[in-house]
Amino acid sequence: MFFYNSQKQSDLFTALFRYYSIAEDKIILGYGLEDILRTLFDRLLPKKDCVVTSDFHFSYYTDYLQKIHITTYTFRCVEKKHIFSFDVEDCITQCKKNNPKLLLITSPNNPTGHVITVKELIQILNAINKNTIVVLDEAYYGFDQHYDEQAFLSLLNTYANVMILRTFSKYYALAGLRIGFALCGTNVIQNIGYQQRYLGFSRILEEVAVAALHSPEYYQKNAKKIIKTREEFIQQINMLNHFTAFESKANFVCIKIHTPAMKKIKKEQKQQVQIGKLIMKQYMRVTMTTPEMVHDFYIFLKNIDKKINI
Repeated sequence: MFFYNSQKQSDLFTALFRYYSIAEDKIILGYGLEDILRTLFDRLLPKKDCVVTSDFHFSYYTDYLQKIHITTYTFRCVEKKHIFSFDVEDCITQCKKNNPKLLLITSPNNPTGHVITVKELIQILNAINKNTIVVLDEAYYGFDQHYDEQAFLSLLNTYANVMILRTFSKYYALAGLRIGFALCGTNVIQNIGYQQRYLGFSRILEEVAVAALHSPEYYQKNAKKIIKTREEFIQQINMLNHFTAFESKANFVCIKIHTPAMKKIKKEQKQQVQIGKLIMKQYMRVTMTTPEMVHDFYIFLKNIDKKINI
């Protein structure tokens, strides 16, 4: 005889606990990061709570927050010659001024690809209200050779209001799996009133995710290939006259399109495979797919550059 056990512990919880050495009661599982973000956003109160994030940010944040009538304030990302950075002082100023319920920091940032350092994050954490939940959205984790994972994870033990978001969609290339997770400081789960799903998640999806966690060599090898493609692409683009590629720690590159090239890009891009997406006014985000596709896109931009130079 078999008995139905609704309280069976998730295999993925156990795998994440072992992988990150963090207590299972400090882990949140969601159907993609969108599920976890909605959980955070839906607990905000209109006219009372607000959110602070960077001015260059994942558009889903403000799209959803606007629909539920939550005010969003932004701090600056500073554009330099070939790199963006977060304006930490402006972030602190906005947090002190508006006392947000959530501070959203995406690192690597979407769409610019730049990151926040541990030192910068600690500076922010020490300066702002301890009741503000600081969400470090690391959806594009895994493509930074110099990332100090243990330094960031250790913040969960020091700061009770920190929440680190990860997903199986980017580094593990399992976007269709729709599983994201959050690693939380001591007070986060209680402060947002979160309860784990009573019946858990799909066992099949969990088994795939667990298998991915148990295959580090394969994913590290794949990430190195993407990093190599990315760095070569950035170098090539920055030899052109009408495009600027910014340093990136993600699996995409942000390109600034100089004014003379913009009209030609809009006119001719429809003829190309869409690995490049126009964002904001003068910028494009180019996904690092296969080396061949990325090279073809570089040739596309190079040809436009030549036409302008004639």
